[in-house]
Amino acid sequence: AISIKLTGNPIPQFGLGGQVLETVDAARPFLLEKLNAINQDFGFASYTGTFVSSQWSKLNVFCVALALMAGTAGLPHVIIRFYTVKTVRAARWSAFWALLFIAALYVTAPAVAAFARYYMVDDVAGLNGRQASELPSWYLSWKKSGLICWFDLNGDGKVQLTANTSSEPLVVPPDQSYDGRQKVILPNEVFKIDQVPTEARNHMIGDTEGWIRDNGGPAARAHLLELGGVHQPDRDIIVLATPEMAELYGWIIALVAAGFILWTVLRLMSLRRHHPVSGREQMGFEKAEALDRFHDSEGEYRGHVRLSGERWNAVSATPIHAGEVLQVLAVEGLTVRVRAVPQGDNGDD
Repeated sequence: AISIKLTGNPIPQFGLGGQVLETVDAARPFLLEKLNAINQDFGFASYTGTFVSSQWSKLNVFCVALALMAGTAGLPHVIIRFYTVKTVRAARWSAFWALLFIAALYVTAPAVAAFARYYMVDDVAGLNGRQASELPSWYLSWKKSGLICWFDLNGDGKVQLTANTSSEPLVVPPDQSYDGRQKVILPNEVFKIDQVPTEARNHMIGDTEGWIRDNGGPAARAHLLELGGVHQPDRDIIVLATPEMAELYGWIIALVAAGFILWTVLRLMSLRRHHPVSGREQMGFEKAEALDRFHDSEGEYRGHVRLSGERWNAVSATPIHAGEVLQVLAVEGLTVRVRAVPQGDNGDD
């Protein structure tokens, strides 16, 4: 859903490498280029700078991701499937689906992280540059937790979520800017205060100027600026608030409902294919073992078989030898009608 909102592509892995929509940026840059520009506009490192600065090579990242996937696939909750299914074929399919979903998780996570970062920092979809009356609903929901809070410390009425850890504006000269233009990065005003006691936190959030006035004025303001220089919003907020950031509730409800309906339909279909589990009907799907050589009697061959742990009288249209595996065709009183299982037949007809 986030990928559709930003790039128009429903597949997040492709959306991550695609161009943003005109509604997002009229120039339609690639999403990662746009994210790099946003990060650097507010003093953060380039989002793809890990590869650019050679801190981590792409091969290293690929190997780490492969190790994570293989390690997850080797966990007991995957391997144990070999002991809980009826056949080798079912075990293989179980492992296949497990690996498929694990792979989907690991290739989707980078895209979700990039989209969430965009929604956090962007000056249109996120917080930067907004006034108090324009703050998004997801922020208003989560600020009470103390994981992300904005304090208008410079009194301009606009949010500054930046990497500037000082109490003064930071000037980036043109020769150090990614686009060759001078930039001014204001001190950070968005950070976490979850360690502050609840009562004091509510006072700080609800009446910042009053809290500053009651706690020493300039000294309290300097303390908040210091907190903004030390802390950023809690990293968990990106995960916790992403559904609200991108307004995903409708999508989540629809996907959960569709998944439940699909599971119900498949479950009902599988129940229709199940054999009876008891009684004479079930015997029609059982195998028996000939206990002796069947003898000819009035045009049929009669003998005894072991069926479900019990000895039964049996009749067959063809000769039967002791030890042969037989398929039960019908139950006639205390006698079962059987046939020899042809070689290569599993007897489940």
